Amino acid sequence: MDYQALLASFKEAGAGYVVLTTKHHDGIALWDAPDTHGRNTVARGPRHDLVAEYKAAAEKNGLRFGAYYSGGLDWHVRPYPAHQTQASVLGDRPQDEEYAAFAGAHVRDLIHRYSPDLLWDDLGWPEAGKTFAENGIGKIFQEYYATVPEGVVNDRWHVPHHGYRTSEYQFMQESEDAQAWENCRGIGFSFGYNANEEKESLDSRGVIRHLVDVASRGGHLLLGVGPKADGSLPEFQQRVLAGMATWMAEGGNTLGGLRPSRESFATLASPGFIREGQTNSSHYVYVDSDDPVESVLLQTTKKPSLLTGSFASLKQVDAGYLVELGPNRNGPAVLELS
Repeated sequence: MDYQALLASFKEAGAGYVVLTTKHHDGIALWDAPDTHGRNTVARGPRHDLVAEYKAAAEKNGLRFGAYYSGGLDWHVRPYPAHQTQASVLGDRPQDEEYAAFAGAHVRDLIHRYSPDLLWDDLGWPEAGKTFAENGIGKIFQEYYATVPEGVVNDRWHVPHHGYRTSEYQFMQESEDAQAWENCRGIGFSFGYNANEEKESLDSRGVIRHLVDVASRGGHLLLGVGPKADGSLPEFQQRVLAGMATWMAEGGNTLGGLRPSRESFATLASPGFIREGQTNSSHYVYVDSDDPVESVLLQTTKKPSLLTGSFASLKQVDAGYLVELGPNRNGPAVLELS
């Protein structure tokens, strides 16, 4: 598998960091993790240290590298009954000291082997491990920051400390009121490969609209892709990333440092999508029509300049500004107000 090319496609699609699922709830580790007894990708399957290979590819492409780890569940080590409700997922989990030491050894190993820029936990941390004892997550965090001084951790450890908060699809939206937050979701409704998911998935235009919505409210988007068994992405996900790259080439530089507008200067006088955001030096408006219409009427108290001229045009009319959008657009038109 050409990980360099795969990570390059993430970079071109606008990514600034990548988070690899180093071990999910199934207990398969993507590196030779302690006490996995061969249940990892070094001993079986591809027989590669995939964490090391993804990290190297991320660094070569100028991407920050994050390590996801399922601290709350390991269905192999602790085979709990099937979770059928959200309450059972959060409540029916291993909480004992032995499991906390097992999970802690994995996170400690990830830190000292790979120095990830980001530690992304899921489904909490075992209660017995929420201490500053030798195997406690407090002690492990101390080691992490000593190893990676600029490192950051998410909020899903369910301990008092975190670097930012997370929402997921439409869940946990209260986290989006935080000063630093991230929304995570897949292109479709799966975080892994699902051969039947294409018809349920967003296209590049849908992903970019979601990205603009998140960024205009001061958040980051962690977009999940699901590689196939050979490590490549399914074709429909490749098309999404390619479409994102096309839009990013024109509109992507407006998203860096974007934050919510202190004041609104624009509205739509016709149905469609509109978001506003500002940086230290500029105020941007993002507009898109709803199919099958290919134009929107923008009303603004400022003078707009069109930044995405390859797929949109701007014309002043009596009622405002007519933004016409091409049928093959991959995201909203972007205008700078002055």
